[in-house]
Amino acid sequence: MSRNLQSELHKATALTFEGLAFMFAAPRADNEDGGEADESPVEAVAEVPFHGIFDGRLVLAARGRVLDEILGNMLGADIGRAPEEPDGTGTWSRIDAWGEVANVICGNVLLGIAGSHTFRLDPPRPLPAAPNWAAAHGTGKAPAAEAHVVLETGFADAYLYLEGEVPALAGAAEATGEREGDPT
Repeated sequence: MSRNLQSELHKATALTFEGLAFMFAAPRADNEDGGEADESPVEAVAEVPFHGIFDGRLVLAARGRVLDEILGNMLGADIGRAPEEPDGTGTWSRIDAWGEVANVICGNVLLGIAGSHTFRLDPPRPLPAAPNWAAAHGTGKAPAAEAHVVLETGFADAYLYLEGEVPALAGAAEATGEREGDPT
């Protein structure tokens, strides 16, 4: 994995949680084996495919009780009392909010690695949150970058998958001064 891609994905992930969801995102140390994160159930998984000078997708997984906090912070809903859906659970509101976080992370990381190049992001879509979701939905390829963050109520894991030839663009935005200010 490219260190620049890793850095940009982690930066985009942390800044998005802080700016959009009002959640502090601390990095999980590289030498940690995941510990509690690996034992926490997968709460939700969202995918955002993108197309442009290179194609790929961002996958964002939530572990723990992250969705209630996201919903409360983004939509002003009481934590644990999501707006009711027809089935009475509020599940779709949580999943929609998680998809929007994934969408913003995807846009921010693409800005960081590709500067002003244009991309089309498909709408976020939920993936089944099974314990082995990565194996069930992976392409068999390792992600080009990963970011694992600790949140107050759980964990978030972001994976960036790239398809085809990717031009050497890492750091292009910094070199041209295109990333001024908060990316959220």
